[in-house]
Amino acid sequence: MVECSRKESPREACGILGGREEWVEEFYATSNCESDPFRYRIDPLEQASILRQLEQRGSRVVAIFHSHPQGDAFPSSRDKELAYYPEAAYLILSLRNWDYPELRGFSIREGKVEEIRVRLLSSGSSSCGRREPGDEA
Repeated sequence: MVECSRKESPREACGILGGREEWVEEFYATSNCESDPFRYRIDPLEQASILRQLEQRGSRVVAIFHSHPQGDAFPSSRDKELAYYPEAAYLILSLRNWDYPELRGFSIREGKVEEIRVRLLSSGSSSCGRREPGDEA
């Protein structure tokens, strides 16, 4: 997520994290189809493709990710309005300090924000490529 956020900066990066229960197993970097560099909107066709892939694997959306290249790792009022997946965590990565990015997680339900604990476990691999429909995990 850090790599993708830096690559997309000064625009916001975005993506979907899939898995089972609260465990993330897959990260899908997605296209930001918003023209405003301080907003994000996941491409609807990519989103539909990812949701189909997750369903086929018996997985679900665990988290929605986006970056704040110049802002704090906290949901904006627009982020709260667009939190369409109340069962998912919302991860925000701040690049305000480029050398030490900050990742925070939130539960956003009916406009109410509650910070949640995020634990990062190293998988030993990193990739910022976008997945195409049918790509294997």
